[in-house]
Amino acid sequence: VKGDGRLAEAIGQREHLRELIRIVEESGDGDEDMVDSIMAVFCELFCFQRALEEFATLVQEDALTPLFFRRALETILAEQREASGGHSAYTTLYAAVFLLQEFPECANHMHDGIAGNIEGEEEEEDNLYADIAEVMASGQEDFITVSVSVLMSALALAAFEDEALSTAIRDDLWALEAHPGDGIYECVSSFQFLSSHLLISSTMASTENHRLAHQAGRMVALEEEVERHRKKLEFAAVENRLLKVKVKKMHSMLVKLAPFLRLPTADDIITDAVDVMIRMGQDHLNLGGGRTILHYAAEACSDPDVVELVHSFVEDPEKRDDKGRTAADAAQEAGHTRVVVRLKVLQQEAEEETFDAAGFAAVASAAPQGGTGRQLGARLQRFTDLP
Repeated sequence: VKGDGRLAEAIGQREHLRELIRIVEESGDGDEDMVDSIMAVFCELFCFQRALEEFATLVQEDALTPLFFRRALETILAEQREASGGHSAYTTLYAAVFLLQEFPECANHMHDGIAGNIEGEEEEEDNLYADIAEVMASGQEDFITVSVSVLMSALALAAFEDEALSTAIRDDLWALEAHPGDGIYECVSSFQFLSSHLLISSTMASTENHRLAHQAGRMVALEEEVERHRKKLEFAAVENRLLKVKVKKMHSMLVKLAPFLRLPTADDIITDAVDVMIRMGQDHLNLGGGRTILHYAAEACSDPDVVELVHSFVEDPEKRDDKGRTAADAAQEAGHTRVVVRLKVLQQEAEEETFDAAGFAAVASAAPQGGTGRQLGARLQRFTDLP
């Protein structure tokens, strides 16, 4: 796993991690070496971002159960390991501490595992806080004592912002008696234990400060990137203002062109509507029944050039009336085949056009709908009669 990234990626998949967690949960006395080996695999997988993401998902799904953390602690507390010549459970300790640091929400499950609050178990589990109290009160400087101190420091830090959990851990420890008449609080209040405990806590605090400093560096980089995007937006806003001025000027030219407009193949309603739309910039007519002036023009006029001009000013050329008809449907019913063909071509052109989002918003707020100024000018030119 350590030397082969592809193997690590394969093992780090969620279903495989679930299987390894299950094996840890079902382990018993004498299986400590196997648990520690699985924890060693986890420690290597922590180096891969993809595996970390899978662990994060498992934490959210409560897959790292109280029973899993209990088996980890039992592996650390197994004194027979050293007696039988086995190695100390360094990887189990590291994996448990890392999970608490990376995913503080695991603290509740670890506390329940230590206290024996495990659902679905046939036999009631002992409260391992008693074993922890006995180890911490022993005054020895062996692996188990140091490991328990480190683990309890990590648990306390993970539960720091959870007042209910912190209180539960404290009450469980204070209520236990490592020796007759002595609660765990009195047992660990000696200067020797206190200095060791402070050293462990300060080391973990330094690790946390390093992590926060790294995050602060990333925040600075993100702020610089945001500033670059802000300058781009300011530049785009200037371009939009210039474009709006240009579009307004073009619209003013179209308004001045309106008196010279002649639509010999259109009736008065269409001619008056086009004049109003040129001056107002969009279709303000209400013909009833959900129809637009484009519906009317498609029905009443067989000249595709006139219909195309009306199309330029309509806000939604594909709007349907109360009968569910588009303008093309209306032209089809009226038998205006050339108009149907022209409307389909215009629809296809509209679908193929691409606009810059900011620039399009500026144009849309100031210009007639349905086409660009250049296209609109070309359509009007067919009907102008300048003296």
